Amino acid sequence: MIDENLVKKLHYIEIKSRKLVNEMFAGEYLSAFRGQGIEFDQVREYYPGDDVRSIDWNVSARFNKLFVKEFQEERELSLYLLVDISNSQNFGTGDKTKLDLATELSAIFAFSAIKHNDKVGLLLFSDKIEKLIPLGKGRRHVMSILNTILTYKPQSKGTSIKNALEYIGRLLTKRAIIIVISDFIDSNYSKEVKLLNRKHDVILLHVYDKKEYVPPKVGFVTMEDLETGEQLLVNTNGKNFKNYFIAMMDNLSTVKDKFRKSGVDTVSIDTSMNYIPVLVNFFKERIRRR
Repeated sequence: MIDENLVKKLHYIEIKSRKLVNEMFAGEYLSAFRGQGIEFDQVREYYPGDDVRSIDWNVSARFNKLFVKEFQEERELSLYLLVDISNSQNFGTGDKTKLDLATELSAIFAFSAIKHNDKVGLLLFSDKIEKLIPLGKGRRHVMSILNTILTYKPQSKGTSIKNALEYIGRLLTKRAIIIVISDFIDSNYSKEVKLLNRKHDVILLHVYDKKEYVPPKVGFVTMEDLETGEQLLVNTNGKNFKNYFIAMMDNLSTVKDKFRKSGVDTVSIDTSMNYIPVLVNFFKERIRRR
């Protein structure tokens, strides 16, 4: 039986994402991500100012005048989306959950990739490797990826970013763009991020709900950990509760700072935020550093 609501949601995401890609992100994506190398294109006659190191001496000797080699960037890239589908991703206090936001962000990068004939793959993870969709091209492939993110029922509730990074690192033999989309409510994965970034282009998209970092003041409430199911009665007006949220923010800030110093791009996006300016700035910053 066809789920009409799912069809509508996928249709909405496709229209919105393709519009953004065509109007705002297509050129930025092309400029922000490098090809995997350069390949020979042609030889042409030497012009004053050309780099003498590019002179093709064999051809020049044959025609008794100088020719230079021209190269072009190998454009085709491989992009893997690593999407966290642990139970905490289902949290959201506004119109969308963190997983809804992750799906929209996945769509923008996936449609940007196929517009330039790049390949896209998907890895869904919790504290297990949940689902792998190998690299592919085309609209149908992207729609399959988005449908999988929205409909897949995870086997586990927890989170292990470390496992996901180690898995994709073993899987990939050629350089790729790896975009990790998660709330990063986890620990002990910093080493794996840095190691993977030595061989690949790793980008961390941190999706969150602002209520996670702004403690409510409503007195005593029962709170539940979405991943473990543990329940605890807490005083939201108490000092310890406030300190917990402060510690969460400090830890996140420290982790992001470490990654930036290691050359790993990190972007934080709130579920209620207009993420378009954030992504535009992200692309511009990468282009500026090239």
